[in-house]
Amino acid sequence: MGAGCSSSAPMDTASSGAAAPIGPTRRPGHVFLSYHPPDTGDQRTEGGDGAAVRVRDWLASRGYIQQRPSTSSSAAPGVLVVGKPYVTLRNGTIKLRRNQRVRVTAPGVVLDGVSFLMDQPGGPGGGGSHRQLGGGGGGAGGAEAGFGGAYVTDRGMVELTGAAVGLRIMRTKLYNHAPHAALHLVDGATAALLDCDLESPLGAGAVVSGAGSVFIASGCCLKRCAGPCLLLEGGAAAQLSASSVLDSERHNGVAAGGGARLRADRCVVSGSQAGINLYAGASAELVGCEVSGNVLAGAEVREPGSVLLAADTKFARNGQVALSYNGQAGVLVTERATARLATCSADGNKLSGIVVWGAGTAAAAVDCKLLQNAGAGLALRDGAAAELRRCTVKLNRAGGAEVAGKGSVLTTDRESVVDPKPTLVAGGVHAFLQEDKGRKGRG
Repeated sequence: MGAGCSSSAPMDTASSGAAAPIGPTRRPGHVFLSYHPPDTGDQRTEGGDGAAVRVRDWLASRGYIQQRPSTSSSAAPGVLVVGKPYVTLRNGTIKLRRNQRVRVTAPGVVLDGVSFLMDQPGGPGGGGSHRQLGGGGGGAGGAEAGFGGAYVTDRGMVELTGAAVGLRIMRTKLYNHAPHAALHLVDGATAALLDCDLESPLGAGAVVSGAGSVFIASGCCLKRCAGPCLLLEGGAAAQLSASSVLDSERHNGVAAGGGARLRADRCVVSGSQAGINLYAGASAELVGCEVSGNVLAGAEVREPGSVLLAADTKFARNGQVALSYNGQAGVLVTERATARLATCSADGNKLSGIVVWGAGTAAAAVDCKLLQNAGAGLALRDGAAAELRRCTVKLNRAGGAEVAGKGSVLTTDRESVVDPKPTLVAGGVHAFLQEDKGRKGRG
């Protein structure tokens, strides 16, 4: 019933004839811990408590981890530190109290089929209250309270520091029930997730902070988070593929600031406040994604240097009645940010398909469709600029396009269809592209 080890470190017998393990610092070798039904007996529920204890004790007895005491008086060792490289944990459950964490500080660690489960409030070690914490746009190392929900961004249930590069997490469930993040990467740490589920009903999902920190997820589901399901700050980067970001009901699904970068392919972002929120010079590239059913905008892009690039992406209905529309605009661009869309659609939103607001703010769309929105298909305000090429804007309740305010300019080519023609208010301008300069309207 003890921990099984399917692969051992090489043995050194040269010096004394007695077998002695060679440490990973001399010749790294993977350590495998495998758990099967006979190992856990009647306790087995995704591994069971017995497996959690054996993982900890087995690694500690061989010097691969350190157990650091918690500052709280209500519980046992608070931080489980995996500090030696090339450790593989396979098939088990690690159960944590709310003041306990797992910290990886070494490269090459693999988690395969391991579940991290945290006690719910009121359970053992629950201690403390879920405080309402003040904050703004969401900076790493602090806390945030937007739309009424609080979450902490300077720690996580599973933490990776800068030396923890190349962490691989496969077929793993992370269920966090505390105000901190479920997964926390800082200072150049990198992690790649495959077929994983992450839930954080009282905190943020994955928080990635600092230049060189990279979060990669393929076939994963980040859902039911009290904070953003994915928060990127300070030059961090993330790449999502065939993944879902769902039901961050009190916050934005994905929030990226401080020059962070996001790439998403074939992903769904739904059920949050804003689906994707870019600010403070962050950028995102969406390809073949669906951003729909959010309370506010599908994507909100604000502040200088923030850029949204989208191709083959829907900011609209997803075919389910309960999640058919974004509650406001499909795409909202403000405060001198930029958005560029190609072969995208923004349909059925409760305001306009695209809203561009403020001097220095710009949007461009090529081969896009803005249909059946409750507002205008496209709305420009207070000095904003937009360019349409080969686009179709029609069947919108408040008209094709509304261009309002001095300095607001909508430019279209002859192949674009804006029906009815743009409404020009208070100095707004509609112009044709250079090849059509003979046809020009002014308000």
